[in-house]
Amino acid sequence: METKKTHWKKNNDSNYISGEDLFYELNGLKKDFPVKLISFSDGETFDQNKQSKVTKTVLQFVDLQGVKLYKGVLLNTISSLFFEKEFGSGFIDDWVGKVCNIYALPHRTHGQVVRFKKYYKPVVQVDIKGAELILNSCDSLENLVEAWKSLNGQQQKNTKVIELKNKLKIDLTNAD
Repeated sequence: METKKTHWKKNNDSNYISGEDLFYELNGLKKDFPVKLISFSDGETFDQNKQSKVTKTVLQFVDLQGVKLYKGVLLNTISSLFFEKEFGSGFIDDWVGKVCNIYALPHRTHGQVVRFKKYYKPVVQVDIKGAELILNSCDSLENLVEAWKSLNGQQQKNTKVIELKNKLKIDLTNAD
């Protein structure tokens, strides 16, 4: 007598990104990377408990370079609770345009599952020494204005660079 076996792929809905897509880095996806929610819609999937097709919410993301992920992600209760807590709203419309990290989480019964976590912007290192060299090379107020324009926004916002500019401005004004 032969027993009927069920292959694991029967439970895998290939229409949506799964934890395996992230874990095995398939189709350019990585194990952990930042994404921005751009839209949501309804999508059909098969519910194992009900043994029927059900309509679920599908989230569509882009990476931070603006490239759309090749498939959507099904919204589940755990992800919903994360988004509600992280973005301060229970409404999906308010989540659109927000950034978070997507990653693969090992799960004892489902293999790998898709999860989300807080996105932290990378800290940009400001080149203070370079800004100081540029500003210290100025010998007139006109040169100081041009040198200030050549600095990037991060350098111009740095308090040490602002203090140096103000000191040089006073020194160059008194020299004339």
